[in-house]
Amino acid sequence: MEELQDYMVSIDSMHLRRRLPAYGETYANYLLQEIQEHQGLILIAEVQNIAVGVIAGIIENQMEDDLLEWIPHTTGRVLELYISDHHRAQGIGKMLMQKMETYFLEKNCDVVRIEVLSANRRAYDFYRKSGYNDRFVDVIKFL
Repeated sequence: MEELQDYMVSIDSMHLRRRLPAYGETYANYLLQEIQEHQGLILIAEVQNIAVGVIAGIIENQMEDDLLEWIPHTTGRVLELYISDHHRAQGIGKMLMQKMETYFLEKNCDVVRIEVLSANRRAYDFYRKSGYNDRFVDVIKFL
């Protein structure tokens, strides 16, 4: 997770991200809690017993208020997908996504959501190539 955060810091053209020393442990604990509370799954890809990729996803349940404006559906949410720099473009991300999508189907999800930083063009292009479409756009302005 620290390697992922370092990557996100490096591509943040607005320079709003950072990684403090406590980030790795704190975020790992948060992620594990989300996985436990929301029927989640973490998959780790290894090459020669070395972790080279990770995906984490959860099942999001609609709240009663959500049903006032949304058609009922079950959403699988990918919280993280990261492949180490030296192992990108080798099909590892695709394999992890396919396994997570299979898990979501087993949990009766009919929608998958992924948030991607606009500066992360490589990830955005990967998701588009994998069949994902734009749904929301979050814009920002400095004052």
